[in-house]
Amino acid sequence: MVDCSKKVVKLIDFGFCRELVDSDIYSSEIATQWYTAPEILFHSSRYSAPIDIWAVGCIFGEMVTGKCTFKGRPKKEIETIFRTLGTPTEATWPGITNLFADLNKYRIFEAKDLSESFPSLDPSGLDLLTSMLCLDPNKRITAEAALKHPYFKDLGLHPKCPYHSECVISGTPAANGRVRKVLKMLRKNFQLTGFGD
Repeated sequence: MVDCSKKVVKLIDFGFCRELVDSDIYSSEIATQWYTAPEILFHSSRYSAPIDIWAVGCIFGEMVTGKCTFKGRPKKEIETIFRTLGTPTEATWPGITNLFADLNKYRIFEAKDLSESFPSLDPSGLDLLTSMLCLDPNKRITAEAALKHPYFKDLGLHPKCPYHSECVISGTPAANGRVRKVLKMLRKNFQLTGFGD
């Protein structure tokens, strides 16, 4: 959810949340489709806070365009990411061939300039988005660094936020109808009350 009046993105899907502890070994069978970090798509059981930054980057991209950033069927999501960000190599993501043994089964794509997919985003916003959607989690921006990013320095009092997204997660028509009804109610509430007052 987005609270434009307070300039806050609220992540509301906490179905598999957990406290980060000293161990960094977790299940790889998690995450919401289309917001899943590459390391989880590669079935890694070693991950940490960078998976959340990836999800926020996907949401940021969706806020800019009103469309899911990496929309694809579950089996094709990795290729969808590669088509935009390029297929990783040992040079761009050290250790990737050990992490993802099936990497050689994917076509090799060159990274696209994100300004092609996000033409309305200014250079500072593109830099932030690029640092959030970095394939290598060790090179992905941290939450603390993201909050200090120049993109947020000169935000006006009324940021532009789309009220509609084409992205619906559920697979059943009945559930999608319920989701649409809730989103419609939230949009109405957002417009009438300023959402979050």
